[in-house]
Parts: sequence; C-alpha cells; structure tokens
Amino acid sequence: MKWGVRLTVLLGGTLSAVAVAGEPLPQPVGDASLRSISRHTVQIPARFNVPLDSVCPDQAAALRAAFPQGLPLGVGSGLRWVRQAGHAQIFLGVTDRGPNAEVPDDFAYRQKVFPAPAYAPSLAWLRVDKHGARVTQLVPLKSADGVPHTGLPLPVGSLGSTNEHALDACLNPLPPSAKANGLDPEGVAVDAQGKVWIADEYGPFLVRFDPQTGRELDRAAPADGLPALLRYRQPNRGFEGLAVADGKVYAVLQSPLAQIPDPHHPDEAAARSQRATPRFIRLVEYDPLTRTSRTFAYPQDAAEQQPVQGADGVYANASDAKIGDLVGLGKGRFVLIEQGKGADKRLRTVLYRIDLRHATPIDALTVDGKPLEFVPDRATLRAAGVRFIAKTRLLDLQDYGWQQERTEGLALVGRDTLVLTNDNDFGLTSNARDFAVFPRHAPVDARRYRLTPSAPEEQQTALWLLRFKRPL
Repeated sequence: MKWGVRLTVLLGGTLSAVAVAGEPLPQPVGDASLRSISRHTVQIPARFNVPLDSVCPDQAAALRAAFPQGLPLGVGSGLRWVRQAGHAQIFLGVTDRGPNAEVPDDFAYRQKVFPAPAYAPSLAWLRVDKHGARVTQLVPLKSADGVPHTGLPLPVGSLGSTNEHALDACLNPLPPSAKANGLDPEGVAVDAQGKVWIADEYGPFLVRFDPQTGRELDRAAPADGLPALLRYRQPNRGFEGLAVADGKVYAVLQSPLAQIPDPHHPDEAAARSQRATPRFIRLVEYDPLTRTSRTFAYPQDAAEQQPVQGADGVYANASDAKIGDLVGLGKGRFVLIEQGKGADKRLRTVLYRIDLRHATPIDALTVDGKPLEFVPDRATLRAAGVRFIAKTRLLDLQDYGWQQERTEGLALVGRDTLVLTNDNDFGLTSNARDFAVFPRHAPVDARRYRLTPSAPEEQQTALWLLRFKRPL
C-alpha cells in the first residue's frame, strides 16, 4: 500500500464531502465557523476486548463478573487519517500502554495495577462510513526482534523510567517490562514511506514501525537524536502529540519539564526546576534522516507571572495545561489540542492553530546559565531571545457538547475537517479512593481491592468530525 502517494494526492485538495453528513449548524457557535459536526461512538467488536486470562486467582471471579467480555479496548490515544475508500474514511488509531488502575493511597508510593500485564499496545484501523465508526483490525506493536511490546513501566533507573512499580489485580508485585520493552503510545502519524511513527510517553521516545507487521524499525531517544533535556519530562507526561509534516517528525510534550538540576547547585534537590514555573511546553522537530532535532516553545494558557491565579491566566497552575494531540497543516502550521481544568475548575478542550515559522529554536538558550524552565515569566524569556510559537484559538469543544476529559486523537481530512477521539482508559477504574473500604492511614487489605467498570459514557470512544466553512 503506497500510503505516501495517496496521502499527498488526497491532502492536496479538499474532499468533496465528509463520509457521514453532520447536522447543520444554523450559525457559527463560539469561536469557530463550523459547517457541520458528525458525532459517533466507535463500535469495537468484542473479539478486540482485552482478555482476562492472566489475572491473579483471588481476583479472577470478581473481574470476570465485572467484565464478562474482557476489558473494553481503548483506541483513541492518537489518530491519523490514512485514505478514502469509496464513501468511507480510513483512520489509524493507537492504544496507550494498556489497562491500569490506581492503588489505595496508603498502600505504596508510585505503584499501579496492571490487570492484563501481557497486553501489547496496538495500532487500530478504523472505518467511518454511513454505518458509523468501527474498529476493523488491530496490529500489536513489537520490538525489532519481534517480541511484543508491553505497557509495563520500564525498570527503575533505566532511560525513560517513571519510577512506577507494576502490581497485579491482587496488589502483588509484577516484574518490570523485560529488556526495557515497555511502551506507552500517545500519538500516531504516517510518513511518506507509509511507515508509522509513535510518540511515547515513557522515554519520551519517537519510534518508527512497520504498519503491516507492527515491528519496530527505528527509535530516537533523549541524547540519541532527541534533546537530552527531555529526560526531565514529568512522569507519565512525555510526548503526547505527534505529526509528520514537511519531511520531519514533530512531537510535543504533554506538560512542562520539571526537576531539572540547577547547574549552579546540581546536587541540591530543592534547587531543581518546579513544574509550576515554566510558561511554555516544549515542541520538538526531529529529522529522521540526520537524526538531529530542534526545540520550540509553545506558550500554554497560563498566567504570565506567578502567582498563577491572576486574571491574565486561564489555569491556576502552569502545569495544569495538558496537550492532547497535534496534526500538521503544512509549511510549519499545525492544529493542537490544549486541555485541562482551568482556575474556575471547569474542563476546557481548546483547539489552536499554531505556527512555527517565526518561532526561535530554544535548545541553546539559557537565562543566568540555567535552562529556560527556571524562568517564571515570558517577559524574561523574550528578553533572552525566545520567540514563542504563534497560536490562534479555533474553538473549545466543551461549547459544543464534548464531555470527554482525555481528548487525545486529532486528524485532518482534506483541508477543512478535523476528527477527534478520546482515550477511554480501557473503561476501567477501581475502589482505591473509597475511604470506607480503605480508611486513610490504615493497613490496606488487598482482598478488598476491586477493579470496576468506569461510568458508561467514559467507557466509550467518541469520534467527532468537525467540518469548517473555510480551509484550515
């Protein structure tokens, strides 16, 4: 399949129509001029659910009673349009690291339950037509030697480790991913050769795969093609958005870097950078031919100065802003999802059109000999030579009835249609925060721990097509 040719031809002009006609909007709503919205719930055949065949014995009965068909699959952690097939649109999605859940507060530090530890993160093919949206095929991701990747945390001390420890559903320790084989996909894109790139949240890594076999072909890591400073991503907030455009791979972190050592006091933990300080999030441009990269500063919707509760900021804390995904428009222009709860405690899911053409690479810039994450205001950053990525607000999905909290897939169809999906977290939650079952500061009785389905609307993967009146 020569995806590169098909992508170039189809994206060169505007599609005549979206596959499923959306209800007309009588007038522009909010900040954007929309022609129509099509709303779908992705249909996932039961055969694609995550099996519970490796559950610890003490939890087997309870889990199978709660999830008789296995755990619901989650395919919305990334999205990319691939081609048009007759009256249907074909998309490529990706799952994240797999089913996981919280543990009681007083049990252990940085531990997570993985009820299906053998689960392999996967590519997911989606078809959208007059019958709706549905998953048609899964391709598990594998390492270069053909061993399936897992979503288990990387060993503590290895590059990309989040210092998490995996537990089974009975709260027993699980071994970390073998050979550092853990992967947490959070973005997907297709290059001109038809190969698939994955943005990983652990490393953060950029990993290239063969879409037919799912086998890993190449990988870029901090200090190996990517800026070494990226190792200071916040745990579980590595790369979140991904795009391939103009021959380059673009990846954006979910949130600002944190805990960067102070060069003047490298051994003092208290002197490290704090996650609430930076007024920007790093976006990386990676050239796979030369294995080199550049970094740009995206200004999230946070106050210019601390304290961040001021009227000039949307978020009460600069790190509350989370990037959802990224899609390329060409010539240095992209659309990006910025989301999170604002200072008013209301969820916002804002689409921005961004432009890198006049932004300055910040890799070599420092202030007082320190990385820019130590600087709490944009005026100082501008004085140091930082020209931020330009951004233009398109709309807030919450104004149109979007209710999902984790909007993590964003694709472009033609020149005027954006497609969005959410991450349903495999429809899983736990009773870890039920303080009647697990009183604070009391020993945890693992026999009372239960994994349960999340709310019905949160189990679903929504897919929306937003058609604009003008090309993006």
